[in-house]
Amino acid sequence: MAEKTGFRIMKYIKPYWPQLLGAFGCTVIAAVSILLLPGLFQNLTIHMKLRDFKYLGIFFRQGMALLFLRFISLYGQTYFNAYVCQRAITDLRNGIYEHLLKMSFSFHAKWRTGELISRTVSDIDIIQNVLLHNFSNLLLYVLMSLGLTLKMFDLNWRLALIIGAVAPVVGFAMSWFGERIKRITSIVQAKVADISSLIQETISGIRTVKAFSREEHEIGRFNKENERNFLTSMKRARVEAIQEPVVEVLAFLGILVVVWYGARCMMNGTMDLSRAVAFVTVILFIREPVVGFSRAYSQWQQAFVSSNRVFEILDKSVETIEKSGPVKIPSIKGAIKMEGVSFHYEEGKTVLSDISLDIMPGEIIALVGPVGAGKSTLTSLIPRFYDPASGLIAIDGYDLRSVDIISLRQQIGIVPQEVVLFNRTIKENIAYGKVNASEEEILHAAESANALDFIMRFSGGFDTHIGERGIKLSGGQRQCLAVARVILKNPRIILLDEATSSMDSESESLVQVAMARLIEGRTTIIIAHRLSTVRHADRIVVMDSGRIVETGKHAELMAGKGLYYKLYQTQFKPLEEGMEQKG
Repeated sequence: MAEKTGFRIMKYIKPYWPQLLGAFGCTVIAAVSILLLPGLFQNLTIHMKLRDFKYLGIFFRQGMALLFLRFISLYGQTYFNAYVCQRAITDLRNGIYEHLLKMSFSFHAKWRTGELISRTVSDIDIIQNVLLHNFSNLLLYVLMSLGLTLKMFDLNWRLALIIGAVAPVVGFAMSWFGERIKRITSIVQAKVADISSLIQETISGIRTVKAFSREEHEIGRFNKENERNFLTSMKRARVEAIQEPVVEVLAFLGILVVVWYGARCMMNGTMDLSRAVAFVTVILFIREPVVGFSRAYSQWQQAFVSSNRVFEILDKSVETIEKSGPVKIPSIKGAIKMEGVSFHYEEGKTVLSDISLDIMPGEIIALVGPVGAGKSTLTSLIPRFYDPASGLIAIDGYDLRSVDIISLRQQIGIVPQEVVLFNRTIKENIAYGKVNASEEEILHAAESANALDFIMRFSGGFDTHIGERGIKLSGGQRQCLAVARVILKNPRIILLDEATSSMDSESESLVQVAMARLIEGRTTIIIAHRLSTVRHADRIVVMDSGRIVETGKHAELMAGKGLYYKLYQTQFKPLEEGMEQKG
């Protein structure tokens, strides 16, 4: 698994191979500058015995040259490594963000938003930190270890074998600790995702939290999650805290035995002083790659866990898949045909069953029914947010499964019950569906949606930033901007979910007029909550338990005394009377 993950990470690094070669070249030079030092000290010892004072100047110049070479090579290694890793991480983050936006609604319904944010931000940050600090350093540690090991064998093979005997023990210790760090890291990252989800959920619902005075409750929930994360993180910290000392003690134990044996060799006259000095220098330098490799190994285990979490998202296939060579539909008239349409979110749990409906261009259809009847699901199939499990949906004769999704959605306008606006300017929000719109077009759309008056009351006018989710605007103002956005888009089909019951009478009147202008001459499907809407519809479609149970005009359905009649008595009539009293 780790090997496969490593190769996948390398795919993001591969495009920047020139900079990668630069980093590796500088790493080789940095390693060589270290490997030459033991020989430099060995020569110094020889010339000291000969009392060659002239060599001291040569030694100093050679030492300074090696230091300068190491300075330049380490700078190049760090710079090129940072460039490669930052570019790779940027590409990875762009890739997962693009993938998330292309995923279907069913995917986003299954995954928590906080979980996705955690994997896109926190997990990628871990990968980034490991790559930045350990990618080219691993090569440096390997080259230093190999070079210094060869040097030890050249100086004294017996002493080198003693050091070699310690190496497998050190390797086993690193592997043992690394597996535990990897297992705990997966738990830690899951806890981080839980915290991200909790924060996202609470902040997005801050109005509800405050309305019910649940601040202390939510603080308690967060503290518990945070404490669980702390305890799990400390498990990993304990493993990391013991790993490096264990590796260092094992390495020092080998050094201690070498010094002891080397001292005996010198006393016996089987090893001269210059070789002993060189060997001790090698031992001092070999500690850095051994300990560094141990530290890097544990951090790479964390990176592999985070990489697997990121790639798990990237491996999810887009559920709404276009056929090869999709048809780009031209400007449509707006005829919609549904024939035997069934749909389920989960296998065995049918939401829509055998829906058949023909809608003429420009016809206004009011969808009504009790909660959970399938109204919202039915409208979600038209822009292909989901694909039906069976049956046919066609627009102007084009089977939606064979059309280009972008060309389809460009001709559909949606005004949801819960309007979503972005933390940008009013102008940017209106022009969201037509980014190349002129100032005159934006102005006209705002005016048609009854939004111009309140927009101009802001000191910044159209350049006013409206806050996250349009929090600086009232509910009616958000609705008007949503209508303006669709008017500017100028689609042939409108999907509208009414949401006027929570507004004051003045705001409601402005929105109703804006809605009337929006749907004029366009094929419109309204999920209706108001009697005035269903009365003015060309046709009322009554749904219950995922099926169409009645269709007709208001008077016809009232005379039939079916489900619509019951809905009128329990839902539409009381709501209308309440609005009249409020007015």
